[in-house]
Amino acid sequence: MVFASPPAEAQTASPTPSLFGHPVTLTDTVCPNSTAIPTGTVTFTDAGATLGTAPLTPGGGDHCAQAQLTWSNLLPGSHTLTAQYSGDATYAAPAVESTTQTVNCTRTVTGSVASVVATGESTCILNATISGSVSAGAGTALFIGNSTVQGSVSSSGSTLVGVCGTTVTGSLAVTGASRFVVIGDPGDDHCAADQIRLSVQPSNNTGGLEVVGNHIGVSMLVSGNSGTGPFPEDNRPEIEGNTIGGSLSCSGNTPPPTNDGHPNTVAGARGGQCSTL
Repeated sequence: MVFASPPAEAQTASPTPSLFGHPVTLTDTVCPNSTAIPTGTVTFTDAGATLGTAPLTPGGGDHCAQAQLTWSNLLPGSHTLTAQYSGDATYAAPAVESTTQTVNCTRTVTGSVASVVATGESTCILNATISGSVSAGAGTALFIGNSTVQGSVSSSGSTLVGVCGTTVTGSLAVTGASRFVVIGDPGDDHCAADQIRLSVQPSNNTGGLEVVGNHIGVSMLVSGNSGTGPFPEDNRPEIEGNTIGGSLSCSGNTPPPTNDGHPNTVAGARGGQCSTL
């Protein structure tokens, strides 16, 4: 089969920059060097993790076609987003297109500060040293990245919660979050693993949960969590690849948690839904 030369391809993201928890619309425009409108699909990725695949439809210029994907779960920071057109019976696939997307919070805390009470729509704690505790209440998205908390972290009734690449000298408790909760996941969520000196207790969160690759000093208790996360495999709580100095116990999660083939290392007892994880 003889293909026409690869068409020109351009990717955009809107809005840019965006806010944590807000949707970002990725648009890829494929414009050919002939009159045949391109067909096929475009696959969008974030640093290699596939966000989704969307079909091309006519638009974006003469004989052009566009594919769009909306994503609401980019963590704060800088993201390299790519788009790859599949090609079709007429056109060969061109090179991958990329764009950089920055995700911010409505409030950002950096440097050395005392205790933080997360307020507003979203609070980011980035590259910070917190000499006390961190707490977040109803309606606030909380993200803690590459920081040290010399106390405990608690969240009750928040929206999104992300804790990545952070050391917490106390305990970490996340209760009643309405959207995705990620406590370490160096894989598709690009959330570096954490060091939690005492206990981790995610409970009654309803928008999906991942706790992956962390070092937890004392214990983990996972209870009453439900819902799905952003990726297709996030159809149940994922408790995987953690090293736990004490016990791991799970109850009342719907469906039961999985370790996704990456067992946890547990020094103490394993109980309930996590007895085999």
